[in-house]
Amino acid sequence: MAYARADRISEEVRRELDRIIREDLRDARVCGTYSLTRAEVTRDLRYAKVRFSVLEEEKRQPMLDALRSASGFLRLKLGHALRLRYTPELIFEADDNIAYGARVASLIRQVAPPAPIPDATVEDAARLIQKADRAAIIPHVNADGDAIGSSLALKRMLETLGKRAEVYLPTPLPAFYRFLPGVDALLGADEAREIARSNPKGGPFDLVIAVDASSRDRLGDCAALLEHARDTLVIDHHATNDGIARVNWVDKDAAATGAMTLRLADELDIGLDPVVAECVLTALSTDTGHFSQRNTDAESLTAASECVEAGADIAELAERLHKTRTLEKTRLIARALDSVETYFDGRAAVIRLRSADFRETGASEDEAEGVIDFGIAIKGTQVAVLAAERADGVKVSFRSRPPMDVAAVARRFGGGGHALASGCAIVSTLDEAVGLAVDALGEQLGAAIGAAD
Repeated sequence: MAYARADRISEEVRRELDRIIREDLRDARVCGTYSLTRAEVTRDLRYAKVRFSVLEEEKRQPMLDALRSASGFLRLKLGHALRLRYTPELIFEADDNIAYGARVASLIRQVAPPAPIPDATVEDAARLIQKADRAAIIPHVNADGDAIGSSLALKRMLETLGKRAEVYLPTPLPAFYRFLPGVDALLGADEAREIARSNPKGGPFDLVIAVDASSRDRLGDCAALLEHARDTLVIDHHATNDGIARVNWVDKDAAATGAMTLRLADELDIGLDPVVAECVLTALSTDTGHFSQRNTDAESLTAASECVEAGADIAELAERLHKTRTLEKTRLIARALDSVETYFDGRAAVIRLRSADFRETGASEDEAEGVIDFGIAIKGTQVAVLAAERADGVKVSFRSRPPMDVAAVARRFGGGGHALASGCAIVSTLDEAVGLAVDALGEQLGAAIGAAD
């Protein structure tokens, strides 16, 4: 009986130590492909000889040194995990046995990263989520309603499945989205940087999900988390998506990432609750101009109906997102309207917002959202530009009517987005940025007119 108990505890020690080392030991020497091949606990449970194999021979001694120096820490964690009356003293040894080397090679084949999926489906995304126990969700920088609404809905969905999920914001959340359920639990770039600093690659997340983000730089400092997960997933509807994850579910025909999130809920067989409904409806309303823009389709209207049936208040949402603004934003709009200039016989309208406009009106940079709509609303305008001066350059937003493709213009400056709504950042003065944007627009307008003829 004593031998059987020792054997059972030996396997528990090996399995639990493997988990503790991978998740909790912060030592750069513990790296590469390794396996705890055996644990041998003495009959009196006073000692445990732990053997390990490392594929890369040059990493064997550094890892042995790391494990021996951390033996006290590992023993303490092991005692808490297994709740043993007496935790055995740990004695680490490198295992050079060829048989164990073969086992390591087998393990490598088992854990080798699967092939990337550039054109993933909702089924691929659902399978990845079902396998994960802990996920990090990252919306794009300067999150809009689609990015934050989809992220919060996704967090709620994963928690409904019994999984642990956190949302990391690369930049602070705009104040007008603080009514959404779940915002109090949001984490930021500081927390993401600390996780990236203190964790080896491959942990601590099973899955990192980039939401509504078309490129790695759109994740800001939170992009570092992509290196600290066992797998990665993109959920996005931008045609300019770079495919930054292993599994990239990108549907450029979706009106909003929120519509894709609802599809995912159906695939995972998760019923809509009022929290998910409000978050998804916010996403849909934001990216369709409250169901008035050209990207509004049957799917988005059906999704909105499902959200209302599940308890979302569409009238209240419209009031919050589209019908109410602060006095500061109202004054900023006045400055914007006063700056409007037209080009190319009225086919292009340009709005400038200088740093002084934000400072003197008291409006935040977030409150420039939606100002560009006043430009595209001018009769005869085919494209509108909003150039907003920031401390690190100029944020340039584009809106257009078919067949004008402003995503092609944004891509010239390292940006992207949709054919009718895109943006970029230009490091220059405000007037120089406007000049560059107008020159690029002139070429694209000519191409669009030629295509129409």
